[in-house]
Amino acid sequence: MSLFQYDDVTHTYSYMGRVIPSVTQCIRLILGDKYKNVPKSILKKAATYGTRVHKILEDYEDGIEYRDLNLYEKNAVEQYKKIKDFETIKKEIFVNYKTVYCGRVDGIGNNIIYDIKTTGKLDIDYISLQLSLYLLAYDEDNYENYKGYVLWLPKRDVGKKIEISLKSKEEILDIVGLIQCLF
Repeated sequence: MSLFQYDDVTHTYSYMGRVIPSVTQCIRLILGDKYKNVPKSILKKAATYGTRVHKILEDYEDGIEYRDLNLYEKNAVEQYKKIKDFETIKKEIFVNYKTVYCGRVDGIGNNIIYDIKTTGKLDIDYISLQLSLYLLAYDEDNYENYKGYVLWLPKRDVGKKIEISLKSKEEILDIVGLIQCLF
């Protein structure tokens, strides 16, 4: 049994009973809550769609294909097939950095860390910080050898694979120090 626990209802991580902030919570604290003025109903609908697409693509990577997809989901799968030109070694993996923060990485390839986004617009600063925090937790010793990517699958547009500049290791360690002070 893992010493880390995840509560799906409250979306919180804990380690031996102590709450550990998620990467998302850390980013919100550093960059601010960019969705605070968006109605909760819209956020819930977008989150439901994004979660479903992630599950469909995770299953696709495992050789399972769905027949009952709606138009947007079909488009997401087709775009994913077109733009993803590398092998996934690990997907949806839990990572933690010295119990300072934790989260789930969408995917790891050969010296690649990536995230899948279904948003209408991309926030490159957010994604850079997200991937950098995940990578530090996943493979700190080889941090400098990785490239970051976002596989962007907007509902009403063509998907794109975009390289994301990761923070330098020194920069991300400074940010982790800030996170430790704030939590």
